[in-house]
Amino acid sequence: MSTRNNELQIHEARKASPDWFGIQVLTGLVAGGAGLFQEARDSARINAMSPDRKTKAVDLITRWSELYREVIDLNKDINDELQGGIK
Repeated sequence: MSTRNNELQIHEARKASPDWFGIQVLTGLVAGGAGLFQEARDSARINAMSPDRKTKAVDLITRWSELYREVIDLNKDINDELQGGIK
């Protein structure tokens, strides 16, 4: 099967998959923030926070990072399943 045919089949499988559309919502919500993060600038801003708020901010960033990884993993699982059904 040609790569182009495979791409079209994957595209059709995604269009028919409620899971794929759902994970795109989560990916967009979680990943959208990643594109806005500027490490040097934002690290300096967080380090300048009061100790209690800095601790909370670091905790939130850690939790976001863990959530982001879980969303990416779920997205990969869904895509792998859709591609597996095309083979």
